[in-house]
Amino acid sequence: MSPRKIRGEMSQYETPNWDPLIDFLAGNFMWMHEVELADGTRLHAYKHRETRRYLHLSSDGRAFFYSADGFYCEDEAPHEVLDQVFALRH
Repeated sequence: MSPRKIRGEMSQYETPNWDPLIDFLAGNFMWMHEVELADGTRLHAYKHRETRRYLHLSSDGRAFFYSADGFYCEDEAPHEVLDQVFALRH
């Protein structure tokens, strides 16, 4: 079955609407637990429904990854954390 095609034109570009993106992403993740780091930072652990990989986010939006030695490391390039979460295992 081929995808349905519908013509469209841009109608508005001044007021962003983030709700569809948030709903889409939230629907692909499960909230699992909260982690408190030694410095008091609280992380929320979200597991991706398909890849089963975790995304760890602080309340202020910083991204962390869990390292093999048992530490949580802040990642200065959040897109790299997302790349790891969305990467399918082969």
